Amino acid sequence: MSITKEEKQLLAKAMNQILEHPETWDQTVWHCGTSHCFGGWVQIFGGHKESDTVIASMRELLPNVSENDVFWVTDSDRTIPELYRWVYFMVHIDDTLTPIEVPE
Repeated sequence: MSITKEEKQLLAKAMNQILEHPETWDQTVWHCGTSHCFGGWVQIFGGHKESDTVIASMRELLPNVSENDVFWVTDSDRTIPELYRWVYFMVHIDDTLTPIEVPE
């Protein structure tokens, strides 16, 4: 099952916040003043309170994202390029399976 348009928009909004304002990103803490981890930004843009746990908020806001993906994306070792690749994949994935062309 693909994620919904709303879920894609929420993921993209959080990623774009980090790309456009990297000083507001700190993957080692959910929330610290004006800095937040990726999941913290999802939580804020999704309208949840910072006092809620990020994992619980992400599971509620992104019901079509697997629990494994939620744990992966909230890991404190994630880098901006890793997060970007994951969000890009999630935003562009669909249920259509087409043959993969291998370059010659």
